[in-house]
Amino acid sequence: MLSCMEMIREALKALSNGDNLISADHDSFICCLLSHGTEGVVNGTDGKEFDLKNIYNYLGPCKHLSGKPKMAFIQACQGEKIAIVPPASVQSDGAASVQSDGITTEICDFLKSFAAFYGQLSFRAADGTWYINALCKIFKENYKKMDVVSMITDVHKEVTKEIGEMKEKPQVKCQQCPLLVLTLRHKVHFAVKGGWGLW
Repeated sequence: MLSCMEMIREALKALSNGDNLISADHDSFICCLLSHGTEGVVNGTDGKEFDLKNIYNYLGPCKHLSGKPKMAFIQACQGEKIAIVPPASVQSDGAASVQSDGITTEICDFLKSFAAFYGQLSFRAADGTWYINALCKIFKENYKKMDVVSMITDVHKEVTKEIGEMKEKPQVKCQQCPLLVLTLRHKVHFAVKGGWGLW
């Protein structure tokens, strides 16, 4: 009998190897994982961990998905750190350094959207998690007019507006910032009819 995580691995392997499961007619691949987790992994009901990097390993070599968007939406904590609301906002204007390495098409055209930044907790309200609620709301309202990355940017904006408190320490106010990891080379739009549009 396969464990929960073994089933995910086997399903991804079957998708990457099985020409009868994914054909040249498919425009994209979407995977949704909702579970508990820590940095870079999600947990199965059996307590086993699934390394999220395996999404690249299994789907990257799939010839029928080459050059097409491969999107993963992961609702899981990324650690145990808490983003506490500071008493006053601090802005940074430091310039980020850009480093360029050789890439292969096996790591291109992916989008991974996480509920929380590396090492951070994700939160939920009585009606569901902040991230999934915002994701469903923004996508439902805007899928005909906005590209996917723009919608996810709005999801991040919506989630970071939330302020919660921990049951154990109600005096501590908390926030959450989702994380977007992408190697897409095109804007992705949901077409009204006929699948995806790439611009």
